[in-house]
Amino acid sequence: MGRIRIKQGNSEIELEGDDAFIDRQLISFYARFSVEAVKTSPKLIDDQPDFGKETDEEYIPSVAEYLLQKKGAETDGLSQLMLLANYLETYQKKSEFSAKNINDIADEAKLPKNIHAQYFSNAVKKGLLRNRSGGKYSRTLLAASCLTKKDIASANGSPITQSGSKARQKKQVIDGKVKAKTHVPSITLEKFDASGNKDRPSLEKFFASKNPGKDTGARIAVIGYYITKMLGQESFSEGQIDYAYRELELKGKPTFLRQIIVNNKNQKAIFEEAADRKNWVLSRKGEILVDEKLPSAKNG
Repeated sequence: MGRIRIKQGNSEIELEGDDAFIDRQLISFYARFSVEAVKTSPKLIDDQPDFGKETDEEYIPSVAEYLLQKKGAETDGLSQLMLLANYLETYQKKSEFSAKNINDIADEAKLPKNIHAQYFSNAVKKGLLRNRSGGKYSRTLLAASCLTKKDIASANGSPITQSGSKARQKKQVIDGKVKAKTHVPSITLEKFDASGNKDRPSLEKFFASKNPGKDTGARIAVIGYYITKMLGQESFSEGQIDYAYRELELKGKPTFLRQIIVNNKNQKAIFEEAADRKNWVLSRKGEILVDEKLPSAKNG
């Protein structure tokens, strides 16, 4: 039994249990702090989402995002196989999997080629995979132990690359406990005209009329709508969202703002990347949210 407490940015986690349980939870915890995500097809949600309620559901990265975090596209076939196997077990809860399962998510991640059958044989010989009935495989304890250490190192900002260079972690010891340092991406503040005039309300009045509550995605959607629809700009930036949070004196501004927008793009399909691949626009679903579904009955 072990016990650990870690704080990263505004998030904190305290775990108690056996080493395997703690390792799994740490991987999930650090996976939330990816600072870049690849473009993936948005996952649509129900037509009547509860945008007024904050969710505590764990963020599940796409396969492509996961490999990007771990530098998986730069590694050899055997390492890719083990990363994909870990993804299946960690995020899709598949303790047993087939070669087809692996290559299906390899295609989903748009890897240049499938994982060759020889890599499965090599993994079995090295004691990383175990043969199961029906042509299936499972990871061994050795694979889980090795990959766990690499995953945590990578999540702390020291990815393991094919060259085999040492993963160096910046650590800080406080009262005998090791805490990982985290880098918060900087955002350049971008002001815009939020004052309003005879033709449009101020940002403050418009935001109050839509009353998105504490839902971060809905808040950003309302601000983005104001910038693009009422000010006539083609897109909105993270710097403008940061400025709006300050102007509106909103509490709870997300530390990892870009990641929050990416999450809402992938999971709720309310944002899309702008043509410049840096800024953002509302999707049709995002426009409907602001036009027709806000304020929600709950936020009144």
